[in-house]
Amino acid sequence: MARAHALRGFVLIVPHHAPCESLPHEVRVGEVVRRIAEQQRVHLGILVRFEGIADRTAAEALRGLPVKCERDALPAPLPGEVYAADLAGFAVFDRAGKQLGSVVTLESGAAQDLLRIELGGREVLVPYVPPIIFSVDPVSRRMVIDPPEGLLEL
Repeated sequence: MARAHALRGFVLIVPHHAPCESLPHEVRVGEVVRRIAEQQRVHLGILVRFEGIADRTAAEALRGLPVKCERDALPAPLPGEVYAADLAGFAVFDRAGKQLGSVVTLESGAAQDLLRIELGGREVLVPYVPPIIFSVDPVSRRMVIDPPEGLLEL
């Protein structure tokens, strides 16, 4: 939940999946399931007004809370795509075919998303960007990375 918008209780939600056009009729906001009364796609995300949230003060109280929906409410990923939540457990290999470790999670970073990868008992953060993430195969649950020299030693 990014911020309150205007005076009638709208909030701006910025989805992790940028092309997201709308949300299901019910979502979990923090620990509470809320019904969406109105929603509209805008440049930065989706403006939403929840039932029971009638003014800016109530909307401000939601700021920073995670917004989640049931898995079956999501559209199926396109071929070759994967939801961020599904990356956990993917085996990670280098371009030579050597298994390096496995994905723990995908985290939102200031400049780009970061993969937290478990490598032999320690964890490293790897930018989730095309020059480093060489390939992702959702069927085999594996990815190939091409990290710059020294990145995995940090």
